[in-house]
Amino acid sequence: MNTRGVGGSEGWSTWRGVDEREDVLSALAYARTVAKRVLLVAYSFGAAVGLSAVALHRESALVDAVACVGYPKGFLARFLFFSHYAHVDPGPGVPKLFLLGDADEFTAVGTMRDVFAGVSEPKELRIVQGDHFMFGREQVLVDPLVEWASRL
Repeated sequence: MNTRGVGGSEGWSTWRGVDEREDVLSALAYARTVAKRVLLVAYSFGAAVGLSAVALHRESALVDAVACVGYPKGFLARFLFFSHYAHVDPGPGVPKLFLLGDADEFTAVGTMRDVFAGVSEPKELRIVQGDHFMFGREQVLVDPLVEWASRL
C-alpha cells in the first residue's frame, strides 16, 4: 500500500496522514476478511500513519503484528506527524518491530529508543547500518524483517 495519489491511485496526500489513516483502516479491514493473519509493515510516513491507525483502533484487532521501518520523529517530521505521536502502541500481545538506520536523517537513534520504551511487549528494536532511504541497500531491512516475521 502506498499513499494517495501515488501511481494509479486517486486522490492526493494530506501530508499529515489524517485521511490516510482511514485508508489504512479500510485496507486492514479488507485484509482481515481474506487472510488468516495480517501483518502491517509500514515505512516512514506510512509507519507514523499506520501505527497510529492501529493503536487508535486496537479493540478491532485488525493486525496480528506490526513492523515500522524508519519511523519519522525528528525535528522536521514533527511538524507533519505530531498528531500521530500520541498513538504508537497497538497494544500488549501484538508483536512489534521497529527498524531504524543508524544515520536516519529524520529520527535520531536516541529518539527512537524513547518511542520504543513507551510501547508494550512484545517488541523489538533493531538499529541497522544506513540512512532513512536505504537506496540500493534494501536487503539491510529485508533480512531482519523476514527473520522477525518467521518467528511470529
